[in-house]
Amino acid sequence: MAEAMVTWMKVLFSRIRGWIGARKMDEEFAQELADHFELLTTEYILRGMAPEQARRSARMQMGGAAQIRDEHRKTAGLPGAENLIQDVRYALRTLAKKPAFTVVCILTLGLGIGANTAIFSVVNGVLLRPLPYPKSNRLLQIQENHPGGSNANFTYASYLNLEQRSKSLENISAFRPWSFNLTGESEPQQITGALVSGNFFAALGTEALLGRTINTQDNQPGGDNHVVILSFALWQSSFGLDPGILRRVLHVSAEEYRVIGVMPKGFDYPDHSRLWCPLVPEGGLHDNRRAHLLTVIADMRSGKPIGSAQGEMAAIAQQIETQNPGVDPDMVITAVSLHKSLVAPVQPALLILTCAVVLLLLLACANVGNMLLAQAEARHKEFAIRIAVGAGQRRLLQQLLTESLVLSALGGALGLGIASQSLHFIATLHADQMPRFGEISMDWRVLGFTLLVSAFSGLLFGLGPAIAATGADVNISLKEAVGSVMRPEGSGARRALVIAQFAFAVILLVGAGLVGNSFVRLLKVNPGFHSDGVAAIKLFLSPVEYPEGDPKGTVLLRQVLESVRSVPGLISVGLVNALPITGGPETDFVIQERPAPPPSNEPSAAIRVADSEYFHTMGIPLLAGREFTERDNASASRVMVVNQTMARQYWPHEDPIGQRVTMKDWGPPLTGEIVGIVGDVKTDGLDTNAEPMIYWPYAQFPQLFNTIVIRSEDDPLRQLPAVKNAIWAVAKNQPISEIATMDQILADSLARRRLYMALLAVFSAAALLLAAVGVYGMLSYSVNRRTHEMGIRLAIGAERGDVLWLVLGQGITMALAGIAVGVAAALVLTRLMSSLLFGVSASDPITFAGVALLILLVALVASYVPARRATRVDPMVALRYG
Repeated sequence: MAEAMVTWMKVLFSRIRGWIGARKMDEEFAQELADHFELLTTEYILRGMAPEQARRSARMQMGGAAQIRDEHRKTAGLPGAENLIQDVRYALRTLAKKPAFTVVCILTLGLGIGANTAIFSVVNGVLLRPLPYPKSNRLLQIQENHPGGSNANFTYASYLNLEQRSKSLENISAFRPWSFNLTGESEPQQITGALVSGNFFAALGTEALLGRTINTQDNQPGGDNHVVILSFALWQSSFGLDPGILRRVLHVSAEEYRVIGVMPKGFDYPDHSRLWCPLVPEGGLHDNRRAHLLTVIADMRSGKPIGSAQGEMAAIAQQIETQNPGVDPDMVITAVSLHKSLVAPVQPALLILTCAVVLLLLLACANVGNMLLAQAEARHKEFAIRIAVGAGQRRLLQQLLTESLVLSALGGALGLGIASQSLHFIATLHADQMPRFGEISMDWRVLGFTLLVSAFSGLLFGLGPAIAATGADVNISLKEAVGSVMRPEGSGARRALVIAQFAFAVILLVGAGLVGNSFVRLLKVNPGFHSDGVAAIKLFLSPVEYPEGDPKGTVLLRQVLESVRSVPGLISVGLVNALPITGGPETDFVIQERPAPPPSNEPSAAIRVADSEYFHTMGIPLLAGREFTERDNASASRVMVVNQTMARQYWPHEDPIGQRVTMKDWGPPLTGEIVGIVGDVKTDGLDTNAEPMIYWPYAQFPQLFNTIVIRSEDDPLRQLPAVKNAIWAVAKNQPISEIATMDQILADSLARRRLYMALLAVFSAAALLLAAVGVYGMLSYSVNRRTHEMGIRLAIGAERGDVLWLVLGQGITMALAGIAVGVAAALVLTRLMSSLLFGVSASDPITFAGVALLILLVALVASYVPARRATRVDPMVALRYG
């Protein structure tokens, strides 16, 4: 075995040396042949032959020099590599002789490969690439769910139970997204961050770039927990990469915090956090089982399967429910991959986009394959001659496949450029709202994917034409006059490819049409408020200076509103804790003087805290009763306003005004009297149904997180500098952030859908263009090849209109066949994209009919030009030169 390996290696190295020194070897071998020829010639002369006859005999004995040289190369070099280089050179020369054909093929392939590369870059960065944490393959998110509830967060008490009882998990940690006020550096800043437990960074397996991370000692109430960790981005933007940052004390939310660490560049979990502080269970949080505020993550213990964690989670949930009857009814605790939980919202859409670009690539390959079939038919006599003079069919097949692979390589190179620019285009469509968007890049995986797709495409569109070209009967091909007739077998294959292109185009257009129709319907949805002229400014009060429920917060907010209302050009100014469309808190509630529902079936409602001008500023109509007034203050009886959905759902046959409702989830139960009913607003997006909502007056329930809404006589953005100055005139240390018009907030809520629609529209438009080029190219080629036939038809009395409809009929027939196949396939495939649709069925007849008509129109236009050219054939010229 060892001897054979050594022998094989020696032969290999000998062949490599021979290949590298091929020119010198050829020269030496040629000299050797010449010497041998002279010796044979001399020998024949000595036998009595004349010199000329001796040379002729020597040549006949030696055989052809070229054949001898080729045989020698096979034994001394790498003939496969030499053939490949020869084929590539020949392919480049051949393609250079047909620049129009070559450019069209490269552009077509570049479009298909570029689209695939761009979407794969997104899929790779979002779905395929592991999370950028050392323990990414073991990271889990632990979710607490209840029947009918959408909240997967834990209470602090349940988190502690899980941490104490789990044996299959380690580094069980919790965090709560939070906003921090950073003051004293420049103007006040609101910094997105998180309150984290001591083993949060250990769970992720990420160490600090400078200093240390938060540990369990930092989470102890009453201890030295005023410590803070900065992100690299915050360290760079606000502190100029100050090397002495670990000695700094910052004013965070009106308290002094000592910087203990800086995280590595790119670390921003969760939700683009820029600052982390310890999660300290103060203010009754430790034992609270109603405030579901915490996201819990953990590591699977090494060697433990995730199935063991699931069984353990079910047992722990049962224990918690048993020990706290009526508090956590029907609790379900599940463990899911952290990666999966992050990308779940976008995974279906990305898979649909992947299917779309695969269809586009198949369409591009069909288009190029069609052109190659036409080229093969035009070159059939050339191929026949090459076979007749000794070229093997296998060798010819290799040459033709090399031409296809060279085309696909050039198309792949163009596709990389298109993909790079496409990613910039995707970024302009607010794709940064997509999870992990910052991790999308054209790395080695993307380059490898492009290489594989290019090779696959070359084989896909090149193999059929190559086999057809090499499999033709040599005798028939040599007898045929070039350009005389169309070969029926080639014509049928090309028709099938055109039909396939139309079918692929139908599928893509139907998908794009359904998504576009859904988007238009969403734009027509009434959000429940009037966004024109309205802007919003977020204001976060420091919890140290203004604790929740403290009257000082109410006083400050009243002063802020009075100051902003003095700005010229403003029609009205209001206050709310969470804007429509953007989501917000919810609460369980009970209706007084009604039988208490079982704990597992308590109703819930969204909760908002607003001032007396909020409804007027937003244009939310009052339907019954009254709005809030300045008299609804902390010393007055608690009151609330409910929306129309809540009124209809819980008081369908009676007047809700005067009814009393108790809110249960926000600290101690709070009971208020309903004094008004307002119109519904969309809470979580335009594509969601209105849900019950309770409004409290801010004076009775002041909040830390507030949004000031202004309605202006003209563009509200022009008023923002004056509004900011008005706010800071009375709240100089309170940061403001996320300034935007309500029109922009509405647009941002549709950003993902707009991205999906735009991409599908681009792909389907490209598919339609390629299908049109395909049918135009085939009919043009058909007319050119059938010039003699057209001349005969006209010569024997056919009308030019008959010839026109003959060619048009071919194009329309192929389009109808493609429509039939495409519609059948689309009826099945569009059911997979129901998550992207709104207000429209996956089998919407209007969309399908519109696409069919569009395909027919495009086919008619693409067929008309070659059909018109067919009618202009001169019968005499066609018969003379046919």
